[in-house]
Amino acid sequence: MKNIHLLFAYFIIAFVFGLLSVPVSRANNKPLPTPVSTENDTAAFFERINLAIDSARYDWAIRELEKWQAPLTGAADSLHYAESLRLLGWCNGQLAKYQPAFSYLEKATGIVSSISGRSPALAKLYVTTAVFLEVLGEDEKALSKSLAALAIQEETLPAGDQDFIPTYLILAHLNIGKGKFQLAKEYAQKGMELTVSHFGENHIKTAIAWNMVGFVHMESAQLTEAEESFQKSIAIVEKNYGSSHPFIAFGYNNLGVIRDRQYRFDEALEYDTKALQVRKENFGELHTDVAWSYSNLAWAYHKLNKIKQAIGLHSKALEIRKFVFAPPSPWVAESLHFIGENYVKLGLYNRALKYYNEALQTLRDFYGDQSPRLLDLLNDTGLAYEGKGDTEKYVEFMNIALAIARKEYDENNVKMADVYVNVATAYLGLEDYETAGVYVKKAQEIFGKYYGPNHPLVKLMPVVVGTIQDFYSEDTSAVRGIALELEKIIEELIPIVGKNNEILAVCNGLIGKYYLKLQDYDQSLFFLKKAEATLLDIFGEADFSNIYEIYDLLSQCYLQMNDFENAKKYNQKHLEMLGFLSNEVTISELEMPFHIVDGLVTKGEILEKIYLAEKDTRYLQLAEDSYLQACNLTHLYRQENRAKKSQSGARQGDYYAFEKLLSVACQAHQIKPDPKKLNEAWLQMEKAKYNILFEALKKENAVAF
Repeated sequence: MKNIHLLFAYFIIAFVFGLLSVPVSRANNKPLPTPVSTENDTAAFFERINLAIDSARYDWAIRELEKWQAPLTGAADSLHYAESLRLLGWCNGQLAKYQPAFSYLEKATGIVSSISGRSPALAKLYVTTAVFLEVLGEDEKALSKSLAALAIQEETLPAGDQDFIPTYLILAHLNIGKGKFQLAKEYAQKGMELTVSHFGENHIKTAIAWNMVGFVHMESAQLTEAEESFQKSIAIVEKNYGSSHPFIAFGYNNLGVIRDRQYRFDEALEYDTKALQVRKENFGELHTDVAWSYSNLAWAYHKLNKIKQAIGLHSKALEIRKFVFAPPSPWVAESLHFIGENYVKLGLYNRALKYYNEALQTLRDFYGDQSPRLLDLLNDTGLAYEGKGDTEKYVEFMNIALAIARKEYDENNVKMADVYVNVATAYLGLEDYETAGVYVKKAQEIFGKYYGPNHPLVKLMPVVVGTIQDFYSEDTSAVRGIALELEKIIEELIPIVGKNNEILAVCNGLIGKYYLKLQDYDQSLFFLKKAEATLLDIFGEADFSNIYEIYDLLSQCYLQMNDFENAKKYNQKHLEMLGFLSNEVTISELEMPFHIVDGLVTKGEILEKIYLAEKDTRYLQLAEDSYLQACNLTHLYRQENRAKKSQSGARQGDYYAFEKLLSVACQAHQIKPDPKKLNEAWLQMEKAKYNILFEALKKENAVAF
């Protein structure tokens, strides 16, 4: 999850200070002229300071401003002095020294307010303060300051004045964060039009405005328009500042985000690497922007399933943020959150929960218990509990999130729809389809207002709930009806999302799973192969989370069609996809390797069926080995988790693997199992390791059967 919203805060501030007004090359690193340090040459002095800020030489600017202020003890209530405070606030903020930054801005605001009252200068300070408030996650305070600035400007400035530009841009940014995309677009467009009218098409400030326009497009899922805007911004910056200016890193970062959303992860990695190089050149290692770059790089590695690298980079970001920010810090919480996500991908839910819970406590200490900034983390923490098999805990976390969202957003806000979907997902895990359906309907109504009631994505939502519910139904007509409904929706979706889209792949996979249940194997194979082709085209085989289940379903489908070669091929692919974990963590470390157990059982079924067809006992022995591996994995999980409340999933999977193990044992001994003694054997197996007791049972001629 790339957190890119707050990177745009720095764009806006450039307008506030009139920065970047003189073309300067960071690459040539020429020394700045000696500043004129007298009150009579104030304009020249501030010009030198702005040149230094343009070149990201913030420490130099701070030293010169402090020297300039020293003799002004008797004139510390002038507007010039307030301007120096404002610049000190900006430079300290750029160095992530937020406490002194706010102190300087507060002093400057007091001076300007007492001298000129509700003036454009006061509005400018409000916008500056709003930017740093947003950097620290104080969105409501930032919005209040920005709206106050706009009100002052509308009272005191002529329409179209350039001072409106940064105010429009920060309001655009803040409204994106609140899910008000149309209002955000209106503010961004106003800011863009004013920028071009005052500075022309090729000015650096126009580059900043193009970034905001691109950001609005990107958050509205208009990636082509977003990329065009970002490329225009980069071209302007390169022309005016060269490729080493720190602002160019934002352009690389933005293009990396777009490539990420287009599933082109290798290209995202390239852009993020470039951004990191530029930031380290300008700021050194211990800077918040460098931490952002490490985090973005880690995200790309996460998508490429290079989990060790991802955790290492997130840990670097965490170290920097702990050094830079005083506790409690939302940025520290973000790094903790991201590290937890990577442990979830490894199936290490206890480790993930350690980081998630620390992140949650940090956010609660910073924002309070009722902040919407908790919502994503509450959802991910709930999902980690679900991964452990504790669905009740997942529902508990989702209800906490729902209570927070209802206090923050009105019922028609698109963010409420996201929360309703998450709550519905939790209740589906409990197989409470009625409650899940209620929340899906609420989400559907909101999305219907946003996209239109006949949009196929809106129509898809209740069908998916029906899919999960009806899959376990004995009513084959209901199962077939859902499959046909999904086919119809896919045809409607193609003109909107294109043929190569993850949503279509998921739908095709669901349809294939349905036809597999209906024993219509030709139809099942048709849709599963379509899902496979789409996912491979989008992700390649790098993204374990999207392709492994399709491989498992294909192996089952081919098995039922007695195509043993393809069944073995896809089962092997399935196990290989799961085997990527062995490079990061041993199987014995996994807290519940459900998917590996399923794959091993399927492998046993394939080998057992080959034995029945060919009567070659080698396959029976291989099947026994596969089932035994599955039993040992689930037994190991239960042994290490006796005190944990929810183990129903482990027990169910274990029992099925045990049944299959008994099946091959009975075939090997040519005996018929006694159903009455099956549970007795199961209880014996619970008390000892499978491989030991199973051998004993075989030696006793399977007497327990």
